[in-house]
Amino acid sequence: MEPDDTIDVNYELKELMDYNPPFRCQDDADPCPPLKQPRSFYDKHLDAGLLLKNVQIIPLAAYLSKAVDQILEELEAKKTALPARYPGDLFESKASRRFREPDVAVVDADALADVYQATTAFYAGVTASTLLLHNRVPGWYTSLIWTRQRPKAEHRAFCDSYGLQIDIDEDSKAQKTMDETLRDALHLVQQKHPCIAVWNLFSISSDSEDMLKEIGALASLKSFDHETCQTSGYTTPPVIPFKTLDALYTGWGAPIESLSSSTSSHMGKDFPKANKDQLERKSGSRKRDGLHKPTNISSLEENRELWPQVQIPVGPKKASGLAKLFVQRAWTLSAECDTTYIVFNCGNYERIGFRHRKSQTLFLSDLIDVPRCKSPAYGKIHIGLFLAITQDVIDRTENEIKAEKPHKSRKRRQPGTALPLSKRPRTRATVSKQQHEDKVRYENLEVIKEQVSDRSLALIEIRYGVYDSPAPASFLRLDQRRKARYNSQEYISIVITSRIAAGATAVAHDADLKLLASDGKVRSTNVVVKLAFEPEQTERLRHEFEIFEHLHSRGVVDGIPFIYGIFKDTESEAHALVMSHVGTSLWTLSWQKNRSTFNLRVSETAKSAYLRTLGAIHEAGVRHRDIRPENLTLIDEDGAAIIDFDMAELNPSDGAKRREMRHMTNLLNGSYLPPNEVPSDKTTPEKKPVAEPYKLCDKEIPTSVCNCYAPPSAGASSPHYAAQGRARVHRRREMRYLVDLLNGHYTPPNEFPSAKTTPEKKTPERRKSGQRTPGTSLYPLAKTELEDGVDEDEGRAASDEGGTMSDGEEGGDPYDEKDV
Repeated sequence: MEPDDTIDVNYELKELMDYNPPFRCQDDADPCPPLKQPRSFYDKHLDAGLLLKNVQIIPLAAYLSKAVDQILEELEAKKTALPARYPGDLFESKASRRFREPDVAVVDADALADVYQATTAFYAGVTASTLLLHNRVPGWYTSLIWTRQRPKAEHRAFCDSYGLQIDIDEDSKAQKTMDETLRDALHLVQQKHPCIAVWNLFSISSDSEDMLKEIGALASLKSFDHETCQTSGYTTPPVIPFKTLDALYTGWGAPIESLSSSTSSHMGKDFPKANKDQLERKSGSRKRDGLHKPTNISSLEENRELWPQVQIPVGPKKASGLAKLFVQRAWTLSAECDTTYIVFNCGNYERIGFRHRKSQTLFLSDLIDVPRCKSPAYGKIHIGLFLAITQDVIDRTENEIKAEKPHKSRKRRQPGTALPLSKRPRTRATVSKQQHEDKVRYENLEVIKEQVSDRSLALIEIRYGVYDSPAPASFLRLDQRRKARYNSQEYISIVITSRIAAGATAVAHDADLKLLASDGKVRSTNVVVKLAFEPEQTERLRHEFEIFEHLHSRGVVDGIPFIYGIFKDTESEAHALVMSHVGTSLWTLSWQKNRSTFNLRVSETAKSAYLRTLGAIHEAGVRHRDIRPENLTLIDEDGAAIIDFDMAELNPSDGAKRREMRHMTNLLNGSYLPPNEVPSDKTTPEKKPVAEPYKLCDKEIPTSVCNCYAPPSAGASSPHYAAQGRARVHRRREMRYLVDLLNGHYTPPNEFPSAKTTPEKKTPERRKSGQRTPGTSLYPLAKTELEDGVDEDEGRAASDEGGTMSDGEEGGDPYDEKDV
């Protein structure tokens, strides 16, 4: 393929570096809600060694411009010419960039993300990637993708869901011509750092512009007061500080340490260092006991010292300014993703931040006037930004690999012929130990169930990843009055140890619940904590709690979680629903066993338990309305349970309950097709629609209904399945059209398709053998093939009516609001 000689790459690159986006305006026809405070609950639980301590202003835009100059000088010194522009590559000329500019108003922060993704992020990604990573490849391509990293934000005025990532295609020309050392480094970056920079986007409004301007005032403060929980008196356990490494050099060639030299006078006292000089990684820095391991019971005197009287906040702290809260939120997200660069953008104004880990300082650029900035222009700033981000993450990854020195093990190596621990014969000692642990676990659980209702306060800490609560959050039972102080017999301790999933209602976490029992012994058990933050979420969480209370009052205790209570944060509107841990969902078990297909065997005992539990729920006057593999759990081979009752309703009709029971039966028989798409948003990060229903078991449960049911929304609401249905319709119509044509019943295309195109056509008799003899019409054979399947109109009607019906029931979605 010949290069495009009509484009001067050097001239076009200079034009791109002088590029400024046009002035963006908000959509007055669809006004965006005003900017409000971001969710700050998790920010308060960040590890003390990661808290933001200081904010400073530096000429970061000029530094990033220098990064572009340096890479061009290096290419010139190596006598490496810029790649030519080839037809089909990603290089955009000045003329073609005009077509990418949207000529519409921006309605909210998410729309601003779409505009940035289509313009500046695309130009900067292609240019920085080609100049730095694959400058020897003919053409301009990119290994830097700016895309959505997290679910959509709760508020239209603010979006922190997008970030930059490295995307290496092993079959691409760029990959094959890349230096082997660089290619290996990029693969490590891709594995260790899925997100290499974070963006905070705000709606185009005066509130957003004022907030970005006020961020600069934070640099005038002696120190940054990173908010933490205000509970006092409670002693948190000592832990090894969480440590991450900075790069050795900045993207513009300066040593990283040169940035922190000016911050020493502003820093407070350092936190104590760990005993061992080691790099703490997210995956292994937090050591904790197994989920169901019982806690050792200490003496009465020791326990009382560890369970002191605590004082909780009298109410929410006075609201901080938006600038401080958004900087704190962005810093926490950057720490969670382990990124260095943070971007704040509201369309027409921008600030770029540099997170210095060692000094816990955020270095910010001056306010950038996006449509009018010069020397450097916006295009050059962002090309330099993408270059600096990439160089920084490569440098840090290499340092991390060097720091992760393998430790010599003194343990005797296991012979190659030895059996794995899980398959070794159980000795009397192991059996006795397991029985003792089970007994202690059962005793702890019974004591906790008996005494937890008397505890009106829950002290919640977060200890996983970058989170290590400096102080616990105080959650009060909804029906309890606030007191200033609580003794050890009035509160429970909950330590969140991991995140399970985030749904529309709440974020679910694994946690350990402990209390000091009346006999002076510490009792513990594993629980699930669901945290809700927005008003709609907290309302649904309260509804779920009420459903559980109703079920327990009707005697439904087996097959559903035990509820320890619902609590409200004393410093915010956050709610926590605490319940017993009832195992792992069928979806997660299937996904863990086989990443390519969804195939899971469910024992007959578990199947019967699921149906028995659902029957008891229906008898209590409750319809679940969200039966799917994500909400069916197994705690062992036969311990089945149903969870997530936030969509449940009271007093459903008999027809609705029959449909839901049939829906459960078909799911357990392996014929379940999830609504809309598989997997769901709640449990898996990668949503891949599948054409066939996945299999959950081999042996079917006897039932009178057809074992091919799918919720009607799978065909009606899902674009994927709707498109498949339309394709089948078109194929069948085309077959009929061809048969009619060969039989001499051709009609013009504008009157096709329909069976009505041959109004005088008589249907020939169908031959028993389904075969034709030479010279006979093709139509009987084609009609036989069509009649063996389901006609498209009949299939669509069956889907719209909610599947196969029996016993004179009316059809309908098992999740609909109109019951029979």
